[in-house]
Amino acid sequence: MVLSDIPNSHQLVPKVPHPAHNIYNGQLLQPEAVEVDGPHTTTSACQACLDELWKPSDKLSQYTLANGLWIGCIPWQLQVLTFPEQLLIVHLYPHVFVFKLFPKCQGGTCQASGLQNAMHGNVSTCDMSMDGISAMLRGDLMPR
Repeated sequence: MVLSDIPNSHQLVPKVPHPAHNIYNGQLLQPEAVEVDGPHTTTSACQACLDELWKPSDKLSQYTLANGLWIGCIPWQLQVLTFPEQLLIVHLYPHVFVFKLFPKCQGGTCQASGLQNAMHGNVSTCDMSMDGISAMLRGDLMPR
C-alpha cells in the first residue's frame, strides 16, 4: 500500500517525537514493513490494523506505534543472550516451561538437523526477587 493511501494516517503521527523514531511521510512506521523504491514508498499492514485505521475516529488506534507501542530497537547485546542469561536479567521469572521440538520436514522427508529450530509452549510468570538474584550471584543463596 502506498503511504498516501493509508486511511486516517493522522493516527500514525507520534504526539511526542523521539530522535530514534523511523518517520516516513510524517508517520511512525515499523521499518521492516516499509519499502522505499526510488520516489515510491510502500508499506504492508495486517488486516486488523487496516480495519482499525478505516474507522473514523480522532482517538489513536490501539495497534499503532504512535499509541505508545514503540519501544525502539533491541540492542545487539540483548538479541544474542543465551537462555540462562535471559533468565538472570528478566524482571519476571518464568515459572513453567513447556518446550516441544519437532523435526523440519521438506518434501515428505524429515531431517534430524532441524529438531532444535523452534520452541512452542506456554509460560507462566511471577515477580522476580532482585535481592534473591543478587544473593545467588554472590553465592549466599542456592537456586530452587
